[in-house]
Amino acid sequence: MLRKRSVPIPVALSVLAVAGVALILVSALVPQRIPAPQASRATLATILPTTTPPVPAALSQPDAQTAGRQAVRSLVQIWVSNDRPLAPDGGGSGSIVDGERGLIVTNWHVVGGYMGMLANERGYARIYLAREVDQLPEFAYWAQVLPPYSDPELDLAVLQITHRATDLAPVQSPLDLPAIPLGDSALVHTGDHVLLLGFPNYADGRLSWTEGSVVTQDDEWIKTDAEVSHGHSGGMMLNERGELIGIPTQIESTTAGGVLTLVRPINRARPLVADAIAAGPAPAAPLLSRKPSTDTLRVVLGVEYLNLWGDPSIGLRVDNVGPGTLVEVLREPIWDEEQFWYYVQVVGTRRSGWASGIYLASWEAAASPILFASDRAGAFDIYRLWPGWTGLARLTGDPGDEEHPSWSPDHTSIAFTSNRSGNFDLYVMNVNGGPWTQLTSGEANDVAPVWSPDGSRIAFASDRDGDWELFVVNADGTGLRQLTSNEAWDGFPAWSPDSTRLAYTSRRTGNDDLFLLDLANGLDQQLTTNPYADAHPAWAPHGDEIIYIAVVPGGGTLLREIGLLNVHDPVHSRHVTFIEPGEALDGYTDWSPDGQWILFTSRRDGNEEIYLLPAGGGEAVNLTQAPFSDDLTPAWSR
Repeated sequence: MLRKRSVPIPVALSVLAVAGVALILVSALVPQRIPAPQASRATLATILPTTTPPVPAALSQPDAQTAGRQAVRSLVQIWVSNDRPLAPDGGGSGSIVDGERGLIVTNWHVVGGYMGMLANERGYARIYLAREVDQLPEFAYWAQVLPPYSDPELDLAVLQITHRATDLAPVQSPLDLPAIPLGDSALVHTGDHVLLLGFPNYADGRLSWTEGSVVTQDDEWIKTDAEVSHGHSGGMMLNERGELIGIPTQIESTTAGGVLTLVRPINRARPLVADAIAAGPAPAAPLLSRKPSTDTLRVVLGVEYLNLWGDPSIGLRVDNVGPGTLVEVLREPIWDEEQFWYYVQVVGTRRSGWASGIYLASWEAAASPILFASDRAGAFDIYRLWPGWTGLARLTGDPGDEEHPSWSPDHTSIAFTSNRSGNFDLYVMNVNGGPWTQLTSGEANDVAPVWSPDGSRIAFASDRDGDWELFVVNADGTGLRQLTSNEAWDGFPAWSPDSTRLAYTSRRTGNDDLFLLDLANGLDQQLTTNPYADAHPAWAPHGDEIIYIAVVPGGGTLLREIGLLNVHDPVHSRHVTFIEPGEALDGYTDWSPDGQWILFTSRRDGNEEIYLLPAGGGEAVNLTQAPFSDDLTPAWSR
């Protein structure tokens, strides 16, 4: 089964012992009836071959391993929202059978119910692409169920990829995705060795690899002793050539007390796939009821769950939703003398109610991933947080420390610093965590890299001349150049949107102040003269505003706060939010891509964690919530 809150297999087997069969996943029904599939089918011989060469009597284990690892690239994880009130969301596994079009075959019960009803009104599901055996799948697309080419009675469904996950834009064909070759289930024989791939719940998002033998087979079912669990529904059964020969669908209790996996032969799915290919791309329904907008869409952040109230004035609770849920604002907010309340509806469902504005962030918080460094696994590693989509992913696992991540402007690469060689050097990796390319080397420490908005250079701080100065290097590691030269400490550079200037922190005045360096003429301008400290600047994605950490007196002690200034009028800075007491300047800041939200770090809950705050001020929400680790240096994708 695939639902995280599903009934355990032993319970399901006992409940259905009379029939001797239990579905791997049972979907809740929703009120949309799907017509039965068309009786006529396109001629398969012109579209998909109906026979394949006979399977060799035996293949070596390395050959089977190679075939399986190749097939993984065509495996997908499917996650489906359920429209039925209080019904849990669910999903399963699937196989890409047409890489240009993005056609996926899976079980019907992964995306719908027993009576031909879809799990949600528009038939949409999230598609996570598997890349390698030991890597977590990546949320990459939305796909829509194609009812005319699905068969609820056979428990088979065909989906078509329609939208990108990153910005919800319609996909453009060809997609060039790896498709699994279809085998011929008529050539499957009892005793054949088979491999089953899928995404069981117990693996926390990772795929599982189980092998076994065909116990018995006919036109309706292939039965195998290869083990499966909740989450395998719709996945792959492969022969030793790596061809898809069946779709794991059910489990069966034997009279001897064992459990067999029931697999739907691929030849039962061939007509459905063939008809979908022959018909060409199907028109896609709108993914959302209206175009995404920061004015109308919000994502729930930073809380275990959010209550939706029938009437906020009397506290009548209607429902609750978990973190990462996308909601649509339906009415103008109301003010109750303490906070704003928004009347919202959970996107893709009929669940609605009044939600506290404290826990709602803009659409950008759901559509753009955030990088940060954390020691939650022991040493500091780079993590990616994508509220509302793929959640949290660990991108590095080197025995050393990796810190200060920075996005490339095209979002394909990440610059960071690591001490894997004994001192800190600059590295670049792709967005999935590898491979690494080393940009700097030597006995010096190079830290705090930031990629220029035009993508050509990376600025950083280094002690390579005896104290800490600013340097810049081309994105390919060439053209190293020193930018500052004085006996004081310079660090934490931040690029202007046009890549011509750098704001940074310097101690040349005796304490931390902000300076502005024009790279064209070398002009260095002091921006702040705070007698205490100003540090860690972050330049707004548009315009000339900079946020930074300031130490200021207050209540007989020193406080840390986020300040904001314009480089053309730095004297008239303003307060954005209070962080916490203390002189320490850890409190790294960054902007959302739309400039409406601010990230910062704070120890207000006892350890360093990352918070989200409206740029205009207001309540801050804890994004990382890891009470036994430190989370630092957030960087928002732009």
